[in-house]
Amino acid sequence: MVQKYLNKISGPRLERIDLRVEVTPVPFAELSSTKMSENSISVRDRVLKAPDIQAKQFEKHNGIDCNWTLCK
Repeated sequence: MVQKYLNKISGPRLERIDLRVEVTPVPFAELSSTKMSENSISVRDRVLKAPDIQAKQFEKHNGIDCNWTLCK
C-alpha cells in the first residue's frame, strides 16, 4: 500500500518531503486501552534534560557540540 501511495506522488513533490517515516499500525485495542500512561510532566522533565545529556555525550568531540537536529 505504501508503494502504491508513493507511486501517486510525482517526483518533484516527493523531493520536497525531507522526512519520511514508515509506521506500523497500532491495534485499536491498544489505542483504546485504559492503562495508565506517562504523564506530561514527566515527559516534559525528560525533554528538558535532553540537552544536558547530549552535551555530556559530545564533551570529547572538539567542534561538535550537538546533533544537527538539536543545534541552536
